[in-house]
Amino acid sequence: GWNMLLIAAANGSARAVAELKAHNVDLEETTATGVSALMLAAAYNRVPMIEALADAEVYIDRVSHDGRTAVMFAAEAGHAAAIEALAGRGANLDLVNDAGASALMLAAQRGHVEAIEMLIARGAARELPDAQGWTALMLAAILGRAPAVRALAERGANVDHADASGMTALMMAAQDGNLAVVQALLENGANVELADHARHVTALMWAAGSGHADVVQALLANGADIGRSDDNGWSALLHAANAKDAAVVAALVNAGADLRHADPAGWDAVMVAASSGSHAAIEALAAAGADLNRTNSAGETALMIAATHNSDDAVHMLVSQGAAIDQRDPQGRTALIIAASQSHVEAAEALLAAGSDVRIADNEGLTALMHAAMSSDTDLAGALIARGADIEHADRLGWTALIVAARDGDADMLETLAGKGAQLDRTDGDGRTALLHAVQEGRTEAADLLLRL
Repeated sequence: GWNMLLIAAANGSARAVAELKAHNVDLEETTATGVSALMLAAAYNRVPMIEALADAEVYIDRVSHDGRTAVMFAAEAGHAAAIEALAGRGANLDLVNDAGASALMLAAQRGHVEAIEMLIARGAARELPDAQGWTALMLAAILGRAPAVRALAERGANVDHADASGMTALMMAAQDGNLAVVQALLENGANVELADHARHVTALMWAAGSGHADVVQALLANGADIGRSDDNGWSALLHAANAKDAAVVAALVNAGADLRHADPAGWDAVMVAASSGSHAAIEALAAAGADLNRTNSAGETALMIAATHNSDDAVHMLVSQGAAIDQRDPQGRTALIIAASQSHVEAAEALLAAGSDVRIADNEGLTALMHAAMSSDTDLAGALIARGADIEHADRLGWTALIVAARDGDADMLETLAGKGAQLDRTDGDGRTALLHAVQEGRTEAADLLLRL
């Protein structure tokens, strides 16, 4: 739908302007999307055409249907000469399109350094924020445009501008792992100790938590505080442990990170690594001398936490590095009992393979086998019995695993236990058998099965 004017503008036929005007052609005509001849001339860097249209007094700041001006078209394409021509004719460099982006932001997003230099030289606002509160420099950083970041910073753009959440360009680049952008910001004085508003996470924490060892090292070399914690009490080391990144853990440890630092709940880096299932991070922490048997405020060790999260890899690594396998929590539970109580077969099998004692009972007198029975996990029950679990062990009430299964009406568990030799006529402290428990609990199917066994 282009007419002769629009074609001439795109081709740069400046002489056509006077002729078309003489024939009363409307020099403000646009395409179906509101793109004018001046915008096309800017997009194609047709400087003589821009000057001819400006001399013909077309509206220099006309906007397309999406809110873009001729300057924005030139900035998007990286045409410094077109920007200079438009600015010289009075174009407003700080208008924004429907997305809230100025010409400088558009040039920054695309990494057009010469366009950035020209816009700033002609007076474009460097700190104008978009709807997210992001400036041109922040947009360049987010998109990894290191040369654009450097050009903006060297021309006075605020490297520490923060959006509404408190995030700066340095934090964003650190989170993304863009070392070139991080270095450009650091070389231009970015503050490494600024933190976001939500949890007061610094650039170092963002980098550590995202697994970017090279960025971590760059930030440390520029004075980032390795011992600082966020609002949750997490240091960079805890963030790295959660990210399962052994290289970052090693970099932080080598730089002097405190292995004993813990959050308010008593969780240290080893525990965090155990919860995330990071055997590599555990290995790095153990090699640095971390205490593998330390307990948090709930009395849990890293091994118990690994069992809770069903991480057999973390279990294997902790045990291989010397973690106490049968240490108990305040309820008297070992890691094996915890795994059994949650039907975490992989973790339980790893603990069994490492030699965990299947005979240990918790403070209620419940063994791992009894917990497996309560969890209706027949496979785990079979594995525990194969490893020597006492099938006739009774808790403080005199209940055995068979009685527990009968009370729950768990026919599959009853068959498994009976098949492994459980005594059907064993009584509890009140003289009740498994059959009587099943009857009293209304477990008809279980009672029928016990009568047939």
